[in-house]
Amino acid sequence: MAKKQYNAFSLMEVLLAIGVLAIGLLFVAGTFPVGIFLTTSATEQTIAPLVADEAFAKIRIYSLPDPNSQLDSTVSTGLRFDRIWFDTDDSGYGSYIHRNFVLDFNDTDSQGIIDHKKRAFITSEQLYPSMPSTKESFYQWSALIKEAQKNTANTNVPVLITVFVSHKTGQSLKYPDPADILNNVIPWPQPLNIPVADVTGRKREIQITDADLKQYINADCTIVEDIRGEIYRILDRNDDIVTLDKDWQGGDPVGSDSTVWVIPQAIGGSKSPCIGVYQRIMKIK
Repeated sequence: MAKKQYNAFSLMEVLLAIGVLAIGLLFVAGTFPVGIFLTTSATEQTIAPLVADEAFAKIRIYSLPDPNSQLDSTVSTGLRFDRIWFDTDDSGYGSYIHRNFVLDFNDTDSQGIIDHKKRAFITSEQLYPSMPSTKESFYQWSALIKEAQKNTANTNVPVLITVFVSHKTGQSLKYPDPADILNNVIPWPQPLNIPVADVTGRKREIQITDADLKQYINADCTIVEDIRGEIYRILDRNDDIVTLDKDWQGGDPVGSDSTVWVIPQAIGGSKSPCIGVYQRIMKIK
């Protein structure tokens, strides 16, 4: 009686097949995160300009020059970011904070007075989409304003509006409060004003002069210089030394102080939520 012939894969063939399968799984596992990252990045870059356009439109509609602001003073010598008067109901009452701080439409006035009805309205107006919805919002804008040229007798001077667009990836995230950076948190990110200094002999580097604030400027984030409004991209940070994507043009021409604005990462996070910085020169009547 003839013996039966059995056909099977050899050990070498089985090992080769397992190796190919493992390599395939590794490739797939590596491709999915990249795909998710690219998709998220593309979505952010698509939405960010839309949020900025809406922000500029709302600033034009609701904002009036603060009658007490140095934007309306012929004796103003500075070109720093200033406060803005925000009027939503033609009452002449505005919500603003002290000059050299971020234009935060949700903040109190200089006496700490809050218009709670207006505050609730403005909070929703800074979210995107701002239309009433049962869904949670994940995009938000904040803004800075400064005169685009030295003041003249004409109070209707052109102003430079800088809009930061942020993407909040989790509703439970909290961010440092510009009014009390070390002790308080807020639900949505707002720009922080951070002091910096020139680095002698190195045009593309600056030094963060406040050790408590250096954690908020990191690689791949965007900063805006306070006096001229120049935008810089951060390439790297080594302790308190920051490397920029272009030569530093900042600094006070009549003094030694310099500051930059940055959207900070969430408490306990490492990545800035800022997905775009946009500027436009406007006249706000």
